[in-house]
Amino acid sequence: MMKSTTGIFKTGAAIASLCMSASAFGSIIYDNTDPSAYLGSYTDYGSLEVGDQVTLSGTDRVITDFSFYYFMPLTATFSGNETARLTLRLNDGPLISGQAAPGTVIYDSGDVAITRGAEGFGTFSATGMTADAGLNNTITWSVSFGGIEVGESAGIVFYDPPTVGSSFDDFWLRNSGGTWELRDTPGLEDNFHARITAVPEPSTWALLVGGLSAIGFMARRRK
Repeated sequence: MMKSTTGIFKTGAAIASLCMSASAFGSIIYDNTDPSAYLGSYTDYGSLEVGDQVTLSGTDRVITDFSFYYFMPLTATFSGNETARLTLRLNDGPLISGQAAPGTVIYDSGDVAITRGAEGFGTFSATGMTADAGLNNTITWSVSFGGIEVGESAGIVFYDPPTVGSSFDDFWLRNSGGTWELRDTPGLEDNFHARITAVPEPSTWALLVGGLSAIGFMARRRK
């Protein structure tokens, strides 16, 4: 009996380990990074927060990894104190022009130092996060830049179309008064470069592990 019980525990542990290993990889639920989709770079928003409202694909909703491009012009001389701040919000705020504005914050990176990369582009990456979007299929991710002095600028990079998920044409801007506004750039799809990876809700994994462990238990009983 002891041998059989030990085998059951080993089976359950192996299944749990397999599931957790699979969850670590996650799935891409939004992707707007196709190089052929590059539309241009915008650097005229100063330190104001700008956001892209995106519709997520699939069912995984615990966001673990997020990356996006930013742009710092080669023509500017930077002092080295520049930062970017990534924020993820649910769209549960007040209606503005028929759209629910960004509201509840599910992730805030704080100010992160950035540097200018090749040709002025850089990549902001947030990994190991646990931003839970719950049952929501739509979120707004936003960025604000800091340490931008006279003669310096930093901004977002526009891509379209996304290859995973979707994004509506307008973008959000949080004005100096803290109020969100919908903005539209004439003749341009206002979608920002970004890739989002997520894993299932913890409860989903718990149910799966429990079910598979039960299957393992029954299989060992038959033996």
